[in-house]
Amino acid sequence: MVVNKVDRLCMDLGLDPSEAYVRIRELIESMNAVCASMLNSDVNDDTMEAVDGDANANNDNDIDEKKASLWNFDPIKGNVVFASGLHGWGFTIPTLARSLFKSKTIPMKPPLLRQYLFGDFKYNTETGKVLKWKQSGNSSGEPMFAEYALAPLWEIYEGVSQAAASVGLKSELFAHNSAQNGNTGKKTENAKILASTSGMDRVLAAIQIGSTSPGVISPQPNNNNHDDRPIPQTTDDMQRLISRLGASSESSIVSAVLRRYRPLSVSVLDAVCETGPSPAKATLELRPKVLALQDPPHQNDD
Repeated sequence: MVVNKVDRLCMDLGLDPSEAYVRIRELIESMNAVCASMLNSDVNDDTMEAVDGDANANNDNDIDEKKASLWNFDPIKGNVVFASGLHGWGFTIPTLARSLFKSKTIPMKPPLLRQYLFGDFKYNTETGKVLKWKQSGNSSGEPMFAEYALAPLWEIYEGVSQAAASVGLKSELFAHNSAQNGNTGKKTENAKILASTSGMDRVLAAIQIGSTSPGVISPQPNNNNHDDRPIPQTTDDMQRLISRLGASSESSIVSAVLRRYRPLSVSVLDAVCETGPSPAKATLELRPKVLALQDPPHQNDD
């Protein structure tokens, strides 16, 4: 399952990271409810058409459980990708857990950490403990998904928008939100956003946390691969990235940074490897079905 257009929760709807987490959680719950309803309908149809009595009941139950597992979307299992196709970024919970562990942001092994990254949990940095997060307004802190998955993305979007406003450009990212449009009174021709522009410091700080680039989470990164190159660490690194890609507008800078910070292609491939069968197993299961000969459908004489 790919939850696309997550960026619009920030740019168009103006939700904060905690509100966006609740919105995404409800979306996934609704999708699982629809899938469960669809599976129950199929089971009822199969039961009505059964002709062998209870002889194959156990096999049918095994098949039903397997189907239910395949059609249950749970970010913790790694079969949900959070993404923005427009700006080319995406991530999964397992990749984010590996990133936070390797960067020593949260000293917790990835198999355990992923259990808390999507749910009503918050992390206390002082005690190093995971606590329950309550959605009520009296609850302090943010859920871990909001703090470590969404908040850095929000900072990048808002930081680039601030940089655009500081050089007199009208915001392209927050076009529907007048509060983010900044100073648009003076029209500046040939205005460019540089790494040293006010607001880009927020971007540089945000990308140091939770990057899912292979150069960060892979045990043996391949520096010859574009996606494996390290993310910018300094203002000079950021300026070299912007200059090399010819990025000067809001959208181009956001895409240049986010595609390196959390590359979408890597996240999708990771989700496939995390949840799908191995190529050898898939070949054994699918090849006979693909090459099987089937009788043509019978046509009614009417």
